[in-house]
Amino acid sequence: MVNLNHSKSLKQKTSERNIVWGPLLSPSVTKALIYLPISFMLVLTALYIFPATYDFCYWLLKENHPVEILTSVVAFWAFIEGVRLIRLLSKKDGVFICGFIMFFTFLMFFLGMEEISWGQKIFDFPTPDFWIDKNLQ
Repeated sequence: MVNLNHSKSLKQKTSERNIVWGPLLSPSVTKALIYLPISFMLVLTALYIFPATYDFCYWLLKENHPVEILTSVVAFWAFIEGVRLIRLLSKKDGVFICGFIMFFTFLMFFLGMEEISWGQKIFDFPTPDFWIDKNLQ
């Protein structure tokens, strides 16, 4: 015989998880996050292929120019969203999920800081001599 109460409580737990995990972004934002990078890459590829726009494409891709700045902005946005998600899930979900999201969030912070050279270009401070000797770039 099937325990209907157990089945009902399982459905309630599932629906509670859906509330927590539910759509964090609206469908239109989700589509934009999928199609925007693809469109951006297609435009950059077209700019790169045609000789008349090659110099402009190269300028866009240079260090401290629009593509690198946009990359750091997106990485910092992902970091902020990751922190928000950790706070939201820490009370409801297990250590594994929160640990994975924490690791990913840390990587996004690291990527964002690396893209802006850890603030060196923004705040105009030189690389310490110790790091110049160790830097392989």
